Amino acid sequence: MELHRQAEEFKARGVALLKEGKIEEARRLLLIAAEKFEKAAEFSEGIAKELRLKEAEWCRRLAEGKELSVSPKAVGAVREEASEVSVGGEAKVEREEEGEFARIKQYIRENLMVRAKEKLPSWDEIGGLEDVKKLLKKAYVIGAIEKKPPAVSSWNAILLYGPPGTGKTMLAAAVARSLDAAFFDVKVSQLLSKYYGETPKIISALFEVAREEAPSVIFIDEFDAIALSRSGDLDEETRRALSTLLAEMDGLSSKSSPFVLVIAATNTPEALDKAILSRFGRKIEIPLPDYEACKEIIRIHTEKKGIPLEDESLYDELARYCVERKMSGRDIKFMCIEAIWNMIEEMNPGLERLAEEPYERIREYELKTRALKKEDFDLLTSLK
Repeated sequence: MELHRQAEEFKARGVALLKEGKIEEARRLLLIAAEKFEKAAEFSEGIAKELRLKEAEWCRRLAEGKELSVSPKAVGAVREEASEVSVGGEAKVEREEEGEFARIKQYIRENLMVRAKEKLPSWDEIGGLEDVKKLLKKAYVIGAIEKKPPAVSSWNAILLYGPPGTGKTMLAAAVARSLDAAFFDVKVSQLLSKYYGETPKIISALFEVAREEAPSVIFIDEFDAIALSRSGDLDEETRRALSTLLAEMDGLSSKSSPFVLVIAATNTPEALDKAILSRFGRKIEIPLPDYEACKEIIRIHTEKKGIPLEDESLYDELARYCVERKMSGRDIKFMCIEAIWNMIEEMNPGLERLAEEPYERIREYELKTRALKKEDFDLLTSLK
């Protein structure tokens, strides 16, 4: 963390000098701060890395005079750091850590949180999985109801497991849309940091923001990357991260806690830590789509988006093909996208020449389309 602390120190001193009108010296220190933030970012991952790169960019913009024109409060506020440059010892360290925690929370709000319902998928956009949808709907309904007997426990944490590409993220997002809740789409790699003590801090910040924005749904993908069995050879930082995660999940069961639902996803549930597994009130398998689900997924990505198949029997043929080859929902989506592109290229020859036209001319061009034929899928499926 030494590089990061040095960067913060140079940044604060640079801002203090800007306040005093010592522009050239301030710029020199801010550029040093930017370099140190960038160096610290090289040894970071996920949210920690992105935060340090943003700090570096901010310092460079301030040194060049750009940040002042963008944000009039940039120098005056500077997260109140500059006014505390001379604060010594423990008070200074505590204030630095508070500032860093606040920045992590702000990053989470700006980059991992989706609040607008229209940006999230609806249940109708997910093909098949009807039983899973019912289970999830019951889970959040019971969780959201305040007046219920003590014997009725809600599921504050749900584990979705199964092959990749089967719709786990979309299911979690659909839950958030139904609740009109804040949706936090998080990959474990974004939470991890090589710096000692930083991963637990990021996890705590995530849950704190979720509570502040409640109702909330936290979706954690790649869950096995942080919750592997503790019987294995784990480093101390990973153990601390696991302990923090357990504590935060336990806190969700408190009656006074705002409504926050954790939905985690993994491809390997058998590898998860048993203590973590016990925190999930419900574990739901998300299988590969069956025949009927494959047909529905094909319709979602073709007919329901304005490009139908020319023959109803083609839906059946493609669905059988998808089942035989054990294709996931994601695979089927890409198959449909490729088929549509094949059709577009046939119906709009020389489309690339439009790139030489003015932007407004491109905007006015109307793509020629038609219903999809079997031949559009032949490049991918070799259907005969």
